[in-house]
Amino acid sequence: MKDFINVTYDDIRVIDLKGVRSQEEFHERIREGLRVPSYYGNNLDATYDVLTSIVYRLLVVVVHYDELNEEVASYLERFRGMCNAACEDNHNLSVAFLSSSDPQNSII
Repeated sequence: MKDFINVTYDDIRVIDLKGVRSQEEFHERIREGLRVPSYYGNNLDATYDVLTSIVYRLLVVVVHYDELNEEVASYLERFRGMCNAACEDNHNLSVAFLSSSDPQNSII
């Protein structure tokens, strides 16, 4: 787990998953939060490509992930794994999953 508090970031982007009920809505929120190009592919491979192409210090904060239905919660776990891989491949990137109900929030 990274220490994201003591790092200076060039930008911080928030992906708010409140009310998301499908994978399509999940990727809509990614598009909005990351401000990705219109040709974004709406899948985890495309998200990985976006995150690993970042050339400045970026913190991505994912919020309201603990309110997802079972289908989307399962997809979120795949998203977390992809974020972990993207952070390993791009040292400019940090991703935080912040929950209002969990005092042990995680940062990748």
